[in-house]
Amino acid sequence: MIPSEHHPLQGTGRPAQRIRRRAGLAPPAAAAICCRMPSLSNHPPGDFLRDPPLPRPALWLGPAGLLPFLAAALLAWTAGAEVAGFARFALAAYGAVILSFLGAVHWGLALRAPAAEAGATAPRLGLGVVPSLIAWAALLLPPGPGLVLLALGLLGTAAVETVAARRGLLPTGYLRLRWALSVCAAASLLAGAASLP
Repeated sequence: MIPSEHHPLQGTGRPAQRIRRRAGLAPPAAAAICCRMPSLSNHPPGDFLRDPPLPRPALWLGPAGLLPFLAAALLAWTAGAEVAGFARFALAAYGAVILSFLGAVHWGLALRAPAAEAGATAPRLGLGVVPSLIAWAALLLPPGPGLVLLALGLLGTAAVETVAARRGLLPTGYLRLRWALSVCAAASLLAGAASLP
């Protein structure tokens, strides 16, 4: 950090005036921005991810996303054969969509990661693609194995994210919510598979 008395924006000569004019800042604002702004490079990897709490909408939108899982699993057990078959198909389709969505989270993290986390870019992008491939494969399988594969995909992705969180690459609040939702979703998928005659 440059001492304020030696900072180029604090001077009274023509170079300092030209810099201030080009920046469109008055001297006090320029000093506040240039002399007091903390360096982002001083933060350890994952620091920005751990500190902020989860947005409040995530705390109710996440659980709301379980409703299709629960409804389809319930219908798979209680409805007639035709409706139950459709419920298992709907359960698999929704499970595949959610598993693909969870992978996309890691593309977002990779694209917005600070320079200190550059080494994690390739694993993050890989983790963003693999869940989609698992989801696609599950839809090509018969209903029973497909639903089981989706459940394992959800739990496996959460397990890999746990390793990433221990390295400071994921927000801890996200991970807690992620496990709670994944266990409920996986239980619904396994319940759907168990409802097969």
